[in-house]
Amino acid sequence: MLKRSALLACLLSTTGALGAPLPKELYKDLTPGPYLIKIKGMLTHACGRAIQAEFSRHPMITKAEADFEQQTVVITVKANGRLSIAELKGILKRASKRMRLSVYEVDDIRYMPSGR
Repeated sequence: MLKRSALLACLLSTTGALGAPLPKELYKDLTPGPYLIKIKGMLTHACGRAIQAEFSRHPMITKAEADFEQQTVVITVKANGRLSIAELKGILKRASKRMRLSVYEVDDIRYMPSGR
């Protein structure tokens, strides 16, 4: 019984209780599919357009849609593709340079199994 409780506690701590999103620190790579990424530092609609443009240029991303009002970007990693967190941060760094601002930061990442 104690082993089952320990196993359950371990599983809940790595997958999130009751389907809660995983902290961004647990992602190493984004595998194929759609993701909602909360961004810190978007100051104007132009920031959202710059972020969307930079994500759209990446060969592993098939779709990118920024939402300034929600401070988010929804991306879709292509089938058989991977996007590392380092690449994601690099994309945001290039977008911030386009806007001549400090680097945008990732606040949260959520996999969206059913799309948007």
